[in-house]
Amino acid sequence: MASARMIDKNQIAAEQAMFRAFANSYLRELNSGNPVFHRIGERNFDCVEISLPSRHVVLRIEMKSRSLCGMHLFGQIWMRQDAGPNWHEIEPILAVHLLVLGAREAGSATHRQADVELLERILQSCQATKRYLDAADRAPPLAGFIAAEQSLYFGHPLHPTPKSLQGMSNWQQDVYAPELRGGFQLAYFAAAAHLVREDSAGIAVTSIVGSLLGNDAGN
Repeated sequence: MASARMIDKNQIAAEQAMFRAFANSYLRELNSGNPVFHRIGERNFDCVEISLPSRHVVLRIEMKSRSLCGMHLFGQIWMRQDAGPNWHEIEPILAVHLLVLGAREAGSATHRQADVELLERILQSCQATKRYLDAADRAPPLAGFIAAEQSLYFGHPLHPTPKSLQGMSNWQQDVYAPELRGGFQLAYFAAAAHLVREDSAGIAVTSIVGSLLGNDAGN
């Protein structure tokens, strides 16, 4: 008896978040595309069409929700060869790859290196998001301000690589990444009062630090 292949919901969510963040940045900063309707049977899908001549392909991205100042929400993605009539659906990770490589008509060696680095950071962001979602499934739910800060698994919605964490190793993420509920001891350094500048919307910063240090504040 054949068993159905299990679909990893967190992997799907991470890849969708990866595409959503990158596509929002791409449409706002590089190419807003052309609004079109993609017809399948009797149904019309509101889409944006992006031509990538250097890749010899055309993409259509379903716009499930448009925003003038926030993030767009996307649905299905279709592709066809620029000289062909047939569209077929593609995965978000392939669409991102095509958008990165198709952003330049003729890339130099320097551009190529930048594209490779960007792709690396996009994939790192996707992997980190998947890791955070997996960790959240295993951890007991919490409430409060710190819990809210630790639950920002997808990062900034208009940043192309919101969770790339370039330069941070896995063990460092375990200790320092708020999404993994890491904790570490803060280090304090004394400074002469005349060298310190501070500003706060409420309680003075020195008062906050003093309350954190407790009995050690005067040492």
